[in-house]
Amino acid sequence: MINIICALDCEARVFIDFYKLKRVREHSLAIYENQVMRVLVSGIGHLAAATTCAYAAALSAKASVYINIGSAGGKDFSIGDCFLIDKISSEIFVDDFYPVISFSTGSRRAMLKSMDMPNAAYVAGGLQDMEAYGFYAAARQFTTLELIQCIKVVSDTQANERDGLSKQFLQELLLSSFSEIRKIIQSLQQLCAEYEIQISEPQYLSLMLNQFKFSEAQKQQLKRLLRGMNSQKKLSPILLEQLSGCGKANDVLMVLAQKLADQVLQLGQFDD
Repeated sequence: MINIICALDCEARVFIDFYKLKRVREHSLAIYENQVMRVLVSGIGHLAAATTCAYAAALSAKASVYINIGSAGGKDFSIGDCFLIDKISSEIFVDDFYPVISFSTGSRRAMLKSMDMPNAAYVAGGLQDMEAYGFYAAARQFTTLELIQCIKVVSDTQANERDGLSKQFLQELLLSSFSEIRKIIQSLQQLCAEYEIQISEPQYLSLMLNQFKFSEAQKQQLKRLLRGMNSQKKLSPILLEQLSGCGKANDVLMVLAQKLADQVLQLGQFDD
């Protein structure tokens, strides 16, 4: 599941409309979803963002993506600039967070400081908002760090300060960066699928455990090897028959290791 958390409904509306999400009425929060995506409107502030993120986690499987998307102020940037956040600090908390960005979409990166209250003094060299720190502090309790990201679009700068940001302006601001944001979402969907394979029980694990006596260390080896074979889609009936003919657990591990190594090396070969 892709969980997108926005502070304001006007920011969320871009994703609700594009992905044709439907309001889920039984929740006290504003939640919109389909089978693969959920958008939650948190309200403003780090506590609201953290609470909403925890609520999303209660509705989600372990292998889920959490993205905080919204507007941010920036002293040295231009309105409409879109950034992946690679450092999150806080006005009131000591620890800093460093999101793990393990994919490449060509997106620019920036640091961000979350403020406790609206602040007219812009952060030098970075962005500022009021939600990212609380969001990230909560999300890291529920999934692997690679699946937690913050995306911010610059809404106001020192050179272009605004007394008030209209709903229409913020919606159009997010819409102007939608294609870039969508690439990031797609990259995270792929990462999530890979992570789901890693944490799920590999195919045929129970069969092998029932047939052979594995030590605890060997069970972990077996899981890793079966996951590798599953990812290569090479667990054929012929191989299973070969494994069933092994005399002991260590023989099973050796056959799987050899087959996986053969497959990996074949993938690395190219015709001249």
